Amino acid sequence: MQKSIFISILVCSILGAQSFDEFLETAIKSSPLLQASSIKIEQTIEEEKIRNRYENPTLELEFSSFKPDGARSENGYRAALSQPIRLHGISDKQQELGRANIELQKSKQRVTRAEFIRTLSLEYLKYVHLVRLRDLSLKSLEIAKDIYNISKERYEAGSISRGEFLRAQIELNMLNFDFESLVLEQKNQYYKLLKIAAIGEEISLETSHNFILKNNRGKNPQLLVLENEQKSLASGAKLYENALEWVNLNAEFEKEPEQNIYRVGVAIPLAIFNKKDEESSIATLEAKQLSHLSALEEKSINLQLKQLSFENSALLNLKKSNEKILKDEEELLGMFQEGYKIANVNLLELQDIKNRLIKTQEQLINIRTAQERNIITQNYLLGDYNE
Repeated sequence: MQKSIFISILVCSILGAQSFDEFLETAIKSSPLLQASSIKIEQTIEEEKIRNRYENPTLELEFSSFKPDGARSENGYRAALSQPIRLHGISDKQQELGRANIELQKSKQRVTRAEFIRTLSLEYLKYVHLVRLRDLSLKSLEIAKDIYNISKERYEAGSISRGEFLRAQIELNMLNFDFESLVLEQKNQYYKLLKIAAIGEEISLETSHNFILKNNRGKNPQLLVLENEQKSLASGAKLYENALEWVNLNAEFEKEPEQNIYRVGVAIPLAIFNKKDEESSIATLEAKQLSHLSALEEKSINLQLKQLSFENSALLNLKKSNEKILKDEEELLGMFQEGYKIANVNLLELQDIKNRLIKTQEQLINIRTAQERNIITQNYLLGDYNE
């Protein structure tokens, strides 16, 4: 039963299975989260167009009726046009601020994308980890089945007690339960992975992907956001340096019964009570605050990278040690299995060696998963997922 379940899973995995890179590409294209993030960039572009556009002109039209005492009435009219004009240099500063805001939104989108890739990679790694444990569980089950068959033969031959035979049978049933539990856990993680990827149909996934530490390193996405926020605030502070941004250009024509009147003028706001000094100071202070936060974040990232580098080296040493132990345990298990057949070894000794070997293999799986989790985290911190 267990072999049939495993074979059916294996066949599904081989036939038309997607690699992790293909799965990731599909997830990036189908993710509503990333699509919404991209739309936000387009929205910011439109918002900056609004910021930079001119105000509409104002047209005033008036009709007048003149009726002097004892004279017939006469008509007149007035037309006035007012247009706000942006002062020289303001437009360039507005455009600079607009570019900074758009770049800030792009960097936020990169964070969303990088975090999505990191999360999906870690969830995929959890799925692969469970597949590896499931395969190991099946191997343990097969060894236990061999021991059970030997016990059954010896029990029927009368060379061991029923208690020893039942112990082998209980061990087999417990391992069967563990295997089925892992199959269920693995399937649940599979559906969780599809949910995160926003993929609505079942697909077959390869589990042979190896995460490697990338060399084409960029910059941490969170640091990029902080840097672009500083640029945006600095551009805003430059804009606040101008107490006046607009003047109104007015043109007017007035026709009266005895004369025509032409007027042209400029309405200039007087920067007496509001010179935008406070706004400029606030933007400058916020930029300084972000500068300190960036320095703190950079120190934290460098510390994490040092820790991850140390952890990676330690995991490599643990892997080498466990591989040496595993080699000896595999040889010892073979010797004890042969010894059990001829009654030179008791069941408890054999099961103890088998359990030690499985435990060592499980430790190797855990070490491998920890190494790949380490690599995924380092790649994220080093900006590999930005683009």
